[in-house]
Amino acid sequence: MAVIVSLRAFIEEMDLVTDEATAYINRQTGELITLTHEETALTEDPEEAAEAPQWQKDLLPKAREVLASETISHCRVSSRFTSGPSWNALPNLLLMLP
Repeated sequence: MAVIVSLRAFIEEMDLVTDEATAYINRQTGELITLTHEETALTEDPEEAAEAPQWQKDLLPKAREVLASETISHCRVSSRFTSGPSWNALPNLLLMLP
């Protein structure tokens, strides 16, 4: 069965993507999540993670799940480049969802 993803939610999530962040979509659930490069780095450095603010610590389990399952259950949607998000990639993304 196909996953239904709200176009509004997708656009809102893509608006959060900056030069320092990457958006991911869960292929099974359609859940969207944006991770900053700092949050990604925290998943790899326990010492830095221990010193992170609580809100970032709360995000780390989800960030680890996304990064560990990239290409299996999570698909990288986009990293924003200086010219903005690649909206041309949307049709290809839609083909990747079940």
